[in-house]
Amino acid sequence: MQIRLTTAALTEAGLPAGEATSFFAAYQAATQGVPMVEAWRAVSRDVLSPAHPHAVHRLCWDDIFAAWDEGAGPRPAWIPTYEDATSTNIAKTCGRIYQPSYQHFFRWAADNREDFWRDTVEALGIRFRTQPERVLDAHGGPEQARWFPGASLNIAESCFAAPDDAIAIVYQREGGKLESLTYAELDALSNRFANSLLSLNVRSGDAVAIAMPMTVEAVAAYLGIVKAGAVVVSIADSFAPDEIRTRLRIARAEVAVTQDVLVRAGKTLPMYAKLVEAGTRACIVCANSGSSLAVKLRATDREWSKFLVKMSSFTPRPASPDAFTNILFSSGTTGDP
Repeated sequence: MQIRLTTAALTEAGLPAGEATSFFAAYQAATQGVPMVEAWRAVSRDVLSPAHPHAVHRLCWDDIFAAWDEGAGPRPAWIPTYEDATSTNIAKTCGRIYQPSYQHFFRWAADNREDFWRDTVEALGIRFRTQPERVLDAHGGPEQARWFPGASLNIAESCFAAPDDAIAIVYQREGGKLESLTYAELDALSNRFANSLLSLNVRSGDAVAIAMPMTVEAVAAYLGIVKAGAVVVSIADSFAPDEIRTRLRIARAEVAVTQDVLVRAGKTLPMYAKLVEAGTRACIVCANSGSSLAVKLRATDREWSKFLVKMSSFTPRPASPDAFTNILFSSGTTGDP
């Protein structure tokens, strides 16, 4: 490939003059006489780094693909190696079901839905409490398709196939250090939450909202709600009280898991107060700091640490495959979400 890039252009894009010279030398070594695709793979892997300004990345990309034939499709941003490509889930599936290419696999999956999903369920290790009579009953037409008829399961059970001591979550509280939770610890914590929901008379099929950041408590609550056979209602922590109220109403959720406050960019923002204003009947409130709450709770609400019972064993409640698990919402910009 012909090199058009210059050190002056690199400097203008944000590299210091001295660094631009050494960068250009490395760029030349990686691209001189090399086909476009191989040149970009080498430059993006060995020369560029996230520390370089985006303008430098773009300059290199434009230079390498300057002679690209747009009729062949868009210029690639990333090209996998053979090892990358053959280690993907799609490549492994193609080998498992004897399909020679992605195109063949795509056609096979479209024409053999039942076989595709049977293979997928087995590959994912989905655990059924009662095995299905078959994968798909399509006698009623595509609008009335019944997946896994006769089966029962609780999908949370399929989330704990890893070894007990494997790391399930790595997390960091605001201003704190990195911490982790193993699969066994997460399983026990979500079981405690599922057991605790019984004290609020939450039954199978009831909706329980989660309105808080993605914390370790949020993950445990999510899994605990699913294990209890209830339905998770996902509500963004950025919403105002009226938006939260609308989603609680539509989902018929009277119980919510939330956090006392949010700390963003050094500012402390209300979270629990928004749930109270939205009319939530009962809140389970986590502390942003991980220790003591920054707010006073109503009599109907519970602090996370005091809400959790000690019993860490729980048998997840099975349901049919088409039972609700999670209610998600559209933006609601044109009406009710």
